[in-house]
Amino acid sequence: MSIRIKLIIMWLLLCILMIGANIPAPLYEMYSIHFHFGTFLETLVFSMYVITLIPSMLFSGRWSDKHGKRSIIISGMVLAISGSLLFMFAENITSLFLARSIQGIAAGMVAGPATAFIGELTESNHTALIGASATSSGTAIGPLMGGIIFQYLPYKFHLVYIIYLIIIISISIVFTGIGENIHNVNSKDFHSMHYSIPKKIRPVFVIASTGAFIVWSITAFYMSLASTFIYQLLHITDVSITGGIVFLMLIISFITQMLSRNFNSRKMLISGLIISVMALLFIVCSGIYNNVILFLIATVMAGTGQGLAFLGSMGLITRSVSPSNRGYIISMFYITIYLGVGIPIVVIGLFSELTGIINSMIIYFIFILILSVSVIIMIGMERRRGGITAI
Repeated sequence: MSIRIKLIIMWLLLCILMIGANIPAPLYEMYSIHFHFGTFLETLVFSMYVITLIPSMLFSGRWSDKHGKRSIIISGMVLAISGSLLFMFAENITSLFLARSIQGIAAGMVAGPATAFIGELTESNHTALIGASATSSGTAIGPLMGGIIFQYLPYKFHLVYIIYLIIIISISIVFTGIGENIHNVNSKDFHSMHYSIPKKIRPVFVIASTGAFIVWSITAFYMSLASTFIYQLLHITDVSITGGIVFLMLIISFITQMLSRNFNSRKMLISGLIISVMALLFIVCSGIYNNVILFLIATVMAGTGQGLAFLGSMGLITRSVSPSNRGYIISMFYITIYLGVGIPIVVIGLFSELTGIINSMIIYFIFILILSVSVIIMIGMERRRGGITAI
C-alpha cells in the first residue's frame, strides 16, 4: 500500500471519528426538551466527552510510543462504534452521559496516536495540515449531518447513527490493513518521563497549547450551546439551520487551513487569536441586539480565527517533537485542546443558569481577551529569546 493511500486512509479515519463525536452538537437542545433537562446539564453531557478523553489520551499516547499505534487506534474505533450505538438507543439523560463518555475514551485513544502515525508517513508540516484539517472538517460535517437528518428525515434520534455506523465500520475495516513503523523508546525512557513535557520544548508547548485551548473553547460554544443561543435569542427553531451554522464555522476553518498551509506558524497563531477575540465580541453583540446577521459575521470570523490558530499551534508542536515521544506530546497537546472544549463551556452553562446566557458570554469574552493577550506577549518574549524565530 502506497504512502499516499495510507495518508488518505488516516485522514478519513480522523475525520470520521470527529464526525461521530460531533453529530449530537445541534441536537443537545432537542435532547434537553425530549428528556427534560436544562442548560447546565446540557453542557455537562457535552463535557463528559472531555472528562473521559483526558485520562484516555494520557494512557494511549504513552502506550502508542512504546507498543505501536495500530492496536490502540483499532481499540478506539471499536469504542467509537459502541458510543454511537448507545446514542442511538438512548432512553434518558443517563444514557447520554454514558454514550458521551465512551465517545471521549474512543477519541482519546485515537486522536494523538493517529496524528503521530501520520507523522511517521510524511513530513512535519504535512502532519500539521493533515491532522488539523481532518479534525476541523470532521467536526464540521458532524453537526451538519446531525441537523439535516434530524430535521428532514424520519427516526430523528436514530437514523443519523445508523448511517454513521455504516461509515465508521467501513473505515475501521480498511484501517486494519495498514502496517506501521514503530519508533520504540526503551523501557527506562518510557518510565522516566513521568507524564511531563521535555524542558527543551516546554515554552513552545505552552504557547501552542494555550492558543489551541482558546480557539477550541470558542468551537465548543458552537458545538454545545449554539443551538440554545440560536433558539432562545435569535428565535430560530430549525435544527438543520443550527447544524448548518456550526458547519459553516468549521468548514471555514478547514478552508482557511488549506489556504494558509504554507504560512508562518507563529504569525498564523497570532492572527487567529486576534480574529477569534473579535468573533466573540460579535457573538455577544448579536445576542444583545437579537441580530442574526451579526451572528453570521461572527461565525465566519470564528472559523477563520480557529483555522489560523489551530494550524499555527499544531505546526509549532509537530516541528518541535521527535519520533520517540511524538505520540505522547501530541496527545498532551490534544488534552489541552479538550480542556478548552470542556471546562469553559461548563462554566458558561452554569453562569447561563444563574445570570442568563448574555451575561455569561460577556464574562467569557473578557476571559478569552485576557488569555489571548497573554499568549501574544509570551510569543514575543520567546521570539526575543530565539525559541520560535524560525517557525
